[in-house]
This record gives sequence, C-alpha cells and structure tokens, in this order.
Amino acid sequence: MEKTSKEQFYNWVVEIYKKTGQGTPMFITMKTGREPLEELIEEGKLKIITHHYSYLPKDEWICLTGVYCAEEEMEKGGVNTRSLEFIRKYLSIPRDSVIDKKNG
Repeated sequence: MEKTSKEQFYNWVVEIYKKTGQGTPMFITMKTGREPLEELIEEGKLKIITHHYSYLPKDEWICLTGVYCAEEEMEKGGVNTRSLEFIRKYLSIPRDSVIDKKNG
C-alpha cells in the first residue's frame, strides 16, 4: 500500500470540507495512518474535535483550522445538527441528499 503524503491528506480534508461544509471522520486514518494527521496538527493546519455522547461511543472529526468549524460549534452547545443545516443550505445541498440521510 502506498504511503499517504501529508499534502494528499490535507487536500482530502479540504475537499470534503468544500463539498459538505464539515470535517472528516477520524476513521479515515484507518486507511491513511495517523502520521500525516499528526504532522498537520503540529503545524496548526488541522485539529481534532471530539463529540461525547451519553450512551454512544465518542465521535472524532478532523477539521481545518482558521475557518468556521460546524463540529466545534456543535460541541459548544451540546451536539445539535442545526449548524450543519445552515452550512448545507449555504452550499445548496438539498435536504434529501445522501449527506442528510446519513447525518441529519
């Protein structure tokens, strides 16, 4: 398996952010390894946001720094998907999209 470069990893996170307005699920590191993520966190380009739940396992998201982060906003006020609804409306993603069915 070819090693994922730091640049490739960052570009994937940016691409997902542009398409969905939200961060990348941490499980992507199962495929890429954590090395590029750790380097980008050290450089201040990415951050990890963790959502804690009462009865479910926690969710971890890889987010860009220096831009609006819906996951971070959701964590401030408890887990509420309203922030993602606003982002999707801004990006003109229809409410019946695949994203809505998985995350709404």
